[in-house]
Amino acid sequence: MPNSKKNNQNVIFLKTSIFILNSLFILPNSRAESVEDFYKFFKTSKYLDAKASLEKIDFKDKESTKFYLLGLTHARLQEFDQAIVNFEKAKRLNNEAIDLNYELGQAYYAATELKKAILAFEKSSELNFNRTNSLYYIGTISQTLEDYNKARESFTKIIKDKTSPDSIVQLARFQLAETLLSVAREKKESSSIVEKYVLPLMQQAIDTDTTSTVARDIKQRILEITNEFNLDPNVMVY
Repeated sequence: MPNSKKNNQNVIFLKTSIFILNSLFILPNSRAESVEDFYKFFKTSKYLDAKASLEKIDFKDKESTKFYLLGLTHARLQEFDQAIVNFEKAKRLNNEAIDLNYELGQAYYAATELKKAILAFEKSSELNFNRTNSLYYIGTISQTLEDYNKARESFTKIIKDKTSPDSIVQLARFQLAETLLSVAREKKESSSIVEKYVLPLMQQAIDTDTTSTVARDIKQRILEITNEFNLDPNVMVY
């Protein structure tokens, strides 16, 4: 999956959560310090300590924040079932953390609950949080589910979005080509589709960044496809 600035974003969100907690909750100093403890432990990957610190905080009528933070902690501990339970509780209580649906989507994806993962990533995309990565998740999961129309739609959105990083655009073009290849295999004129659409799209993916490791892998993939369909690898139809 694509690597984004997610870690930095999580730090910002956690700082925001801490500010809200300290501002809205009337707590003794010891209680307020426990929120800082959570942040300190979470930031340094001491997730068991972070989870324990949450029990020291009186969240009063803001339990949704506790469930959200517990969800994050369980997710980092790769306890995805528990992460899902807590994220869903946070959603039911109308938690407004902007990354909630993205985190929930990742947890569902890790738990192989793919249809639920798509729904969460779709919501994340609608809220414009990690939109490019959310669309990429939707596309690759849809490929797995053989929903090629949804996969094609998601990858195309990434390619058309001028704000998408080149690294993700390159992956999206490659995966879109793979999607079209899957569709082509179901058609009588499969060789023609591969030559006219699949291979040129893969070449466009290479041209997006010819120096990347992905470009090298795509070149190898082109050779495999041209051999499979008995096509001349030197002929590219645009």
